[in-house]
Amino acid sequence: NVTSQEVIYKVTVRSEVEDIVVTINQAMAGTANKYYVKVTSAPTDWSGTYLITATASSANVSGLVVLSAMNAYNSNSYGKYMKITESESGKILSDDTVDAYQVVITKTSNGYSIKFGDYYLGKSSTSNDLKAYKTYTAKECEWTFNGLKIVSYNKNAYNLQWNNNKGQERFACYKGTQKDVVLYRLQD
Repeated sequence: NVTSQEVIYKVTVRSEVEDIVVTINQAMAGTANKYYVKVTSAPTDWSGTYLITATASSANVSGLVVLSAMNAYNSNSYGKYMKITESESGKILSDDTVDAYQVVITKTSNGYSIKFGDYYLGKSSTSNDLKAYKTYTAKECEWTFNGLKIVSYNKNAYNLQWNNNKGQERFACYKGTQKDVVLYRLQD
């Protein structure tokens, strides 16, 4: 995924143990890379562009954190994921691939909406799920924040969380029984 603003080099390092592919992103002269930066404290206003992620249990060989990032919505009522890696500590490089998975958080009358592509994320039942709605309605699609936790406004016992159980990996709403999501905010 090469944009007009960067050059990407892929180098294969061969050894007796294994081949390692190293990807180097270099900004073109006169351009600056944009990053998603890990949110570590609650802002006054959550409005902005984010990645919804969950931290994996270990780092890669470079010591950078591997994350599960929400990358699609499943008709079975949960968010699907892909693995991404921080480009440097606490940052994820914005590029065409990563940007496809961003969500837009917008202020509403009682909290915030979270829009993923053409859909609003929402919660309408008392089951462990996450719904997607073509049209925004406050009853289903409104969220609040409790510190760094994303909480359903309508079903406030439910947080948006990551289920890390083997074979059940997904983003959905739970009553605090899974891992809280980690947001990375796009910086200008």
